[in-house]
Amino acid sequence: FFFQAEAGIRAQPRSRGLGDVYKRQVLSARAVTPDRDLDNRMAIRAGTIALDIFSRKPMHPGEAHYTNHSFADPIHAPLALEAAYRYAEIAPAVSHARHMPTHIFMQHGMWDLVSFNNQSAYDAARELWRPGQSMGDAIHSLDWGQYGDLQKGDYEKARLWIDRIETMSTQGGFAEGGARGAAGAARANNTVALTKNRYIVETEEWQIQDITGDSPDHALLATALSAYHEEDQATMQAAEQEFKRRIEAGEDGFTAIMANQVSGLLHAGMNHPDVAARFFDQAVEIITPMAPPRGSAPVSYTHLRAHETEADLVC
Repeated sequence: FFFQAEAGIRAQPRSRGLGDVYKRQVLSARAVTPDRDLDNRMAIRAGTIALDIFSRKPMHPGEAHYTNHSFADPIHAPLALEAAYRYAEIAPAVSHARHMPTHIFMQHGMWDLVSFNNQSAYDAARELWRPGQSMGDAIHSLDWGQYGDLQKGDYEKARLWIDRIETMSTQGGFAEGGARGAAGAARANNTVALTKNRYIVETEEWQIQDITGDSPDHALLATALSAYHEEDQATMQAAEQEFKRRIEAGEDGFTAIMANQVSGLLHAGMNHPDVAARFFDQAVEIITPMAPPRGSAPVSYTHLRAHETEADLVC
């Protein structure tokens, strides 16, 4: 369908309606494409149309939004910087409009703006929220805001984000007060562990956690890194065994990356540098063909950490 829309755009290049249909179709198709549009060809097609309309209608929120989505990767983000600045101003009452520019700011390492905009987005979501409604917008901006503050080195603010998400998880409302309600608590529960483990890895305030079959991957990795620095070989072996169980059960992707990182750390701690290097190389082999990181996923840091560990411990 979207190829038909593209033909229509060529015939009517000034048609914003056709452009909107096409962009939505391309970005939707990109989301379900098995290879995830690794060369960004589909995203660039959509972004080119969005940029064209944005240049003529710079206060149109849809075009700024589509431009941000299309170019939110390390290579193409400079194309969307002007749209990111503008979108942050167009709809100040909308939480997502305040948050979305940080997809571009993050790729530029503009951590002050990542922190500021996500705090602003969190505030907007909190103001509009009522019991029974989802807290998704607030949780999403909280997740990204913490990542930005950790990159700034503002660990006090990063801990505040953890306190906030714990309140949302346990009380069904916001730490700043107000009404309470259960909607959105499940997503808040999942984000509690994510923010805590990201904090451990980024600050290097190491912490050993219990390892169970229910431990999230990021908890296993944070615990293995902590165990390495605490010289706790037993815990590292337990983390490695749990990752092996998951790989044998068919998990791959980021799980396989972290499994190799943990095995590499284990063997580095055992003074087996050649074996450790092979595991780190295997992690890099899995990472290399993947699309560049587009958000605040905790493994985006640990990809880099794997390379640092290989250099520091093996070479």
